[in-house]
Amino acid sequence: MRIEFLEILRCPQTGQPLVLEDANYRDGQIYSGWLTTQDGRRRYAVRDAIPRFVPESNYADNFGMQWNRFRQTQLDSHSGHPISANRFWKATGWRPEDLSGQLVLDV
Repeated sequence: MRIEFLEILRCPQTGQPLVLEDANYRDGQIYSGWLTTQDGRRRYAVRDAIPRFVPESNYADNFGMQWNRFRQTQLDSHSGHPISANRFWKATGWRPEDLSGQLVLDV
């Protein structure tokens, strides 16, 4: 996660700005740590440079074994075919130059 994201990220429950705590950096990004609401009542983990806004069980329960077994199936870099990239550009109608210098939230 890039440090400048702190300016735009908000607590999904309260809308409060988030404060970074116990940050560990890797390759110029926040690799792990905590995003805490200003009042200190809510905390969200940052793991592998990704803020986690739902409980761990939401990730595991939704993906579980299939995600672990087939985690590379849809990766264009693994398959050698641009299927995901082509689908993205076709579905959005954007071109790569349209996103140059932009922030994109992938959820």
